[in-house]
Amino acid sequence: MPYQREKNAVERRERIHLFFESYGIPAPNNLQEWIIERLTVLCETMKNFAANGNQAFQKKIDEGQLAHYENEIKFVKDHFEDWV
Repeated sequence: MPYQREKNAVERRERIHLFFESYGIPAPNNLQEWIIERLTVLCETMKNFAANGNQAFQKKIDEGQLAHYENEIKFVKDHFEDWV
């Protein structure tokens, strides 16, 4: 389902709020950077393990998981301002 700002931004904003509220902590001021960093580290971990011969991580890459997370990074960069 494609992202539709008018429909999806409010839901994402609410989910972000609920996430931090449920943990009893405030959302960090650098939330966008925090999300992108976590996704970037995940991508780098997958690539490094696969490059070192770990077949499980290579399978994840072959199945498109790396591309999915790389697309998520772009998505967050493109739409984060809709959610805050």
